[in-house]
Amino acid sequence: MIDVGVIQNGAGPAPPSSRKAPTLWGPTALIVCGHTIGEYAFIGAGAVVTKDVPEHALMVGNPAKQIGWMCICGEKIDEHLKCKTCHHEFEKTNNGLILTAKLHLDTES
Repeated sequence: MIDVGVIQNGAGPAPPSSRKAPTLWGPTALIVCGHTIGEYAFIGAGAVVTKDVPEHALMVGNPAKQIGWMCICGEKIDEHLKCKTCHHEFEKTNNGLILTAKLHLDTES
């Protein structure tokens, strides 16, 4: 895990927040101290994260809410937990999503 920038209310040292690399968050997104951002999570610009974020979660808003799931390739995953771009398939767990199938389309005949 990697320490990330945090905001803190009041005086005294802030408990560290951390993220599992790789993750992506937009400009001015804030992570409230003490929360973990899961692998491959996407945090929208201006979002304020006030709780732990599961792996592959797509989070937006203030406070941040999950609006979907993201693939390893950076595309949004559909409601069947499949990526239409790279064809990976996922399964829900307590920590977010895990990759269950790496599918590749054969373009040669």
